[in-house]
Amino acid sequence: MRAWAGDSTIRARYMARSACSSRLTVARPPVSACRWGGATSSSGSPGVSTSAGPWPCSDAVTVYRLITAALLLAATAVSAQVTLPAESHPGLLFTEDQVSLLQERITREPYATWWATVLSRAENPPNPVTEERTKARYAKAAAFAWWMTGDSTFAHTSAGLLLDMKFPRDDGDLGEPHNEGEVVMQYAQAYDMLHVFLADYPDSLATVRDLLADEADRMFDGIVVEEIDLGFLGTLKIRLHETTDPRNLSVTHLDNWHVRLYGGLGMAAYALADHSGSGGSDPQEWADWAHDLVTRSLAHVIETEDGGYAESPFYQRYAADVYLPYAFALRALSDIDLFSDPLLDKTHDWSVNIRLPSGRRPNTDDGHIDDTYGHYLAAVDADGAVHHWDWLNNENGPYVRGFNEPDAIVYYDDTQPSQEPTRGPTIFMPAAGDAVFRTDWSEEATYLLLRGEHGRTREQGFGHEHADETSFILYAHGEMLAVDGGYINFTNHDKVNWGNAHSLIMVDGQGPPLDRIAGAAVDGGEDAYIEDTLTHAAGDYAEVRAEYLGARIRRRVLFADREYFVIADEARSDSARAYEWRLHGHGGGTSGGSYSRDGSLARWTRTNAELLAYLPQQTGRTFAEQDTIHSFDYLEEPTHTFLQVTETDTTAEFLSVLFPRATLGEEPALTTATSTGGQAIGVSRQDGAHEVAWSKAAGADSVTVDSVAGAELSSDAAFGWLRAEGDTIRTWSIQDGTWLRAGGTVRLSASDTVDVLLTVAADSVGGFVRGADTGYDIVLNGIDSVLSAQFDGFSTTATRLESSLWQLSLSGSGHLLLTTVSPDTGSTDTTTTPSDTTVTDPGDTVVVPVDSTVTDPGDTTVTDPGDTVVVPVDSTVTDPGDTTVTDPGDTVVVPVDSTVVDPGDTTVTDPGDTVVVPVDSTVTDPGDTTVVAPGDTVTVAPEEASDFSGDGVVDFSDFFQFADVFGQSVSGEDARFDLNDDGMVDFSDFFIFADAFSKPAD
Repeated sequence: MRAWAGDSTIRARYMARSACSSRLTVARPPVSACRWGGATSSSGSPGVSTSAGPWPCSDAVTVYRLITAALLLAATAVSAQVTLPAESHPGLLFTEDQVSLLQERITREPYATWWATVLSRAENPPNPVTEERTKARYAKAAAFAWWMTGDSTFAHTSAGLLLDMKFPRDDGDLGEPHNEGEVVMQYAQAYDMLHVFLADYPDSLATVRDLLADEADRMFDGIVVEEIDLGFLGTLKIRLHETTDPRNLSVTHLDNWHVRLYGGLGMAAYALADHSGSGGSDPQEWADWAHDLVTRSLAHVIETEDGGYAESPFYQRYAADVYLPYAFALRALSDIDLFSDPLLDKTHDWSVNIRLPSGRRPNTDDGHIDDTYGHYLAAVDADGAVHHWDWLNNENGPYVRGFNEPDAIVYYDDTQPSQEPTRGPTIFMPAAGDAVFRTDWSEEATYLLLRGEHGRTREQGFGHEHADETSFILYAHGEMLAVDGGYINFTNHDKVNWGNAHSLIMVDGQGPPLDRIAGAAVDGGEDAYIEDTLTHAAGDYAEVRAEYLGARIRRRVLFADREYFVIADEARSDSARAYEWRLHGHGGGTSGGSYSRDGSLARWTRTNAELLAYLPQQTGRTFAEQDTIHSFDYLEEPTHTFLQVTETDTTAEFLSVLFPRATLGEEPALTTATSTGGQAIGVSRQDGAHEVAWSKAAGADSVTVDSVAGAELSSDAAFGWLRAEGDTIRTWSIQDGTWLRAGGTVRLSASDTVDVLLTVAADSVGGFVRGADTGYDIVLNGIDSVLSAQFDGFSTTATRLESSLWQLSLSGSGHLLLTTVSPDTGSTDTTTTPSDTTVTDPGDTVVVPVDSTVTDPGDTTVTDPGDTVVVPVDSTVTDPGDTTVTDPGDTVVVPVDSTVVDPGDTTVTDPGDTVVVPVDSTVTDPGDTTVVAPGDTVTVAPEEASDFSGDGVVDFSDFFQFADVFGQSVSGEDARFDLNDDGMVDFSDFFIFADAFSKPAD
């Protein structure tokens, strides 16, 4: 991601102006229940009148009189922010020199299909046209058809619709402000395309321009959303840009309404740049005001780190209906490129990251399962190829919004590359409050979205926010298998925005709180936090924690083998509570799928897949189910069956296995494993493997599970999972533990609490380890030998304690890889061990004191010919060595049983330099304490050995020399690049060099 680029960014402008509005006249106290103008309309669908306003309102007069007559704030002027060039038509959507390209495009797919739709509308407009919005839409289609065909019939059709338009000042109804902004955008685009034609009809041209200018002035003044009778004080008019957040009256509330309304104003400003203005305002003021409100509104609802859009993926797309065409106009007609702004870049990436395998967007918060504008972004976004791929790979085909087909023909460039994302596939975005588990980017992928919103993404979801913290949805094998409540529309969203419509833990019959003012939702849930995440081929893991209704909730999710999910929930309170674990599966009711339960195994079955959910039977635990509603699309209210698992205590643990399977795929045997100190689930796989998951009970020191890999399993971890193949443990995972024991053998122990996920392969042990940043030790058992060790991408030391027991000293978190080898392969390991020959293995180097004598006892199983020890310069050995070979700073490698003499010539080797000599050599020091003090221990540091150029630092000059011989067998002078003396310059040497890179050599 690009870093913030200074004060020109959306975020910088927002931070400078977040607490006030440039044309603010009234700060609005909290009101609720009715919506603007006292009426609530019935639709939440884009392009249809909806009550999904900035915030709810009630009996405003009563509320205002209780609080104050009004809060008047000084208005501040908006300085010029955008360049407004002289008019050139067409220019908003395309320019005249692009027409031939567009005419060629509409002869081939996918453009031809879009063009057929546009042409049909242009040829068959409604008669009569009763809605003002419809006039603008069909005028745009007809104007575009005129440019594509040259048929003036279409131009006359468009002109007639534009002239017949009635804006609100003429008693026209454009719907609520968010709809009004889109209508104005379409009207401005239609006029812009038709300007050349209207130039031959000056009166009509002037009329159309004045109609649009008068509407722009109305938008600039501010759409009146409510009028309050203050008696002798007069009438107080509340305008859209003056709405305050009822939770904090010092903050101006901004949302998708503002983005859409003022994006439309910006389009009008560019279409009428040469107009003298209307009502005392002019196009430059409109342009500046539009830019200010659009960018501040986007910054208000987009989280800055991961790009999460607070109101929902659906409302991100809904806002983009207008902000993307507006951004294209800015890019073409001014020096502002919003597509390069980090905030938009991040939120567009966030949208891809949370996409369902179907290519659509999940229906979280107030949202339908929806689509997005990847085709618009293909040619202008830094990650355009990924957005192009995203748009192309949609179960419903590439998405084009109705009445935006001309835009798609113009903005979509089918010559742009398309590329599946290289990130992920599991992606954690804790700042956005989203943890996305995914097997891959295919349409058949298994997918789970875990929710944990906090801060901006929860607070600025505002009336669209659901009480859904810690909940999840699950999709696999082309089917939605665990559902979110969805939206329906704003009028009906109270049916599904409560916690009980989501898969989470209810406390005493209630979910997380949904704050309301006079009955209307203004704040969903409490803050929740995604944390302690890890990704690895053997499994992905995340936790989400929240606190509501006096209960502390932690949900742990493991994507085991990236095939199925193990969920361990913990609920803690200071008094006995009735905890109810809910899972909303997509079956039963009128959902089109079936539901059944056999004891503690629940099953939701659909055409292509089903979801198995298993929780252990426990004393005091009850299982039940009910039907309730959910919604995937506008005004839909199908029903499904949800599972309820309930127990009452001060604490509760719910361990579950969720196994999504294709209809004809594997069905594992799920059983309650015998355990003490907690609960456990056994998973018997068709390949013969046995897997087990466990969670520790509150207050227990450890949990013990019987008969795992032919033996007893125990651990002090709060949560764990293990896969055994026969009697061999292949993979294990523990969270918040210090030890794991299997069959009486401690497989893992740690000096402090750690999270560990490790898998054993034929030649390695690898996975993820997390512990204290201040450092910790872990000991692994059952590893015969270690060839190399890496942690978090860097070489580390593994110390053998016993024959198959290895200790590592680590800090923080990272991926661990131990390259192992069986004892009978004859290979050597390079981990450092003490110089005791009973411990030292072949290939190890030994650090010895000056004035000591190093001999090899001749045991070739310990040190073989070719092994070396490191000793200081000014040590004496014998050798027929040619000093003309050794240059200053060079090290010399010689065979075992030969002798090397350093004549003390400082022009050849200087004090402090070291040479490499063989085992069986006799090393003495002449006693010159100014060079090496007797009794000192001397070795060649990696930095010194890697400074091939001798300039005192390991840098690129050394790297280029190293790279020249990489992959080669070396001898003679080139042997200095063989940093581990195995005769080859390979990755083992590279890791040593990498550790030394950029460090001084002295």
